[in-house]
Amino acid sequence: MACGRDVPSIDLLRELHWLHVRQRTVFKLMLYVYKAINNLAPSYLSAMTQLQNTGSAEHRPRLRSSTDRTRLVVQRSYKKAGDMTFTSTAARLWNELPISFREAPSLSVFKRKLKTHLFL
Repeated sequence: MACGRDVPSIDLLRELHWLHVRQRTVFKLMLYVYKAINNLAPSYLSAMTQLQNTGSAEHRPRLRSSTDRTRLVVQRSYKKAGDMTFTSTAARLWNELPISFREAPSLSVFKRKLKTHLFL
């Protein structure tokens, strides 16, 4: 497909079903997290992702998050640079995904759902 310089890139991206740079970055980050949680990633990535402890759910039984076993612990920092680390950013973005995405039965299903979600 040929197009001129005056054609908006958004139309081309939509036609090719490509993600913008920001969405592509989020896609790759969430892919790493999914693989780390499901033991498909190297051990150093798995060590950086920590599932939320559900053992404390009896202390806060009325919270919706107390029954969600797919939530990650978000590492908090008092520095802006600390909040941009893989551990912090990945956990925050992961927890924002719908539970049906986080509980996807396979990598291919997860990728399909996530790309469609980010593309819209």
